[in-house]
Amino acid sequence: MLAFDRTKTCNRLIAVERLLSVLDDIDAVTRGDERRIRPGSSHLLGPGHILMSTRFGDFDCLGSIDGDRTYENLLPSTLLLDLEGRRAVASGSAGSV
Repeated sequence: MLAFDRTKTCNRLIAVERLLSVLDDIDAVTRGDERRIRPGSSHLLGPGHILMSTRFGDFDCLGSIDGDRTYENLLPSTLLLDLEGRRAVASGSAGSV
């Protein structure tokens, strides 16, 4: 799995308020929902996925991957990469895409 640019694995314990601030700045709303619901902290604290549209394109927050693999589970197997000046987090765990 490569998390970079507009796809993030949400760490449910750290930075939820900071992420909400960013999502507000980029006008994030639930993708495919006419009601244009903005995410709240309760959405980000859960284990599910939040698929959003922003003024910059799609943005997906993944609470877990493959059912139960969370940010904390993935950290030991990640690599921090510099891709042309942009920070990327790559996971080489078995089963990741």
